[in-house]
Amino acid sequence: MSDIFREVSEDIRNEQLKSLWDRYGLLVIGAIVLLVLSVTGWVMWQNYARDQQAEAAIAFLKG
Repeated sequence: MSDIFREVSEDIRNEQLKSLWDRYGLLVIGAIVLLVLSVTGWVMWQNYARDQQAEAAIAFLKG
């Protein structure tokens, strides 16, 4: 008898999770994409700034 209750409880939980995903799934995906793009941009900016500093140091040393 407890197997029936467990199965019903599991089905309800699955339906709730599906409902949450249907409601907020695109928002979650959008947030992940935004996070990845933000981190990528930040790393690219750091690399650019480091390269500019290296070029300035080389120009200074050359005189």
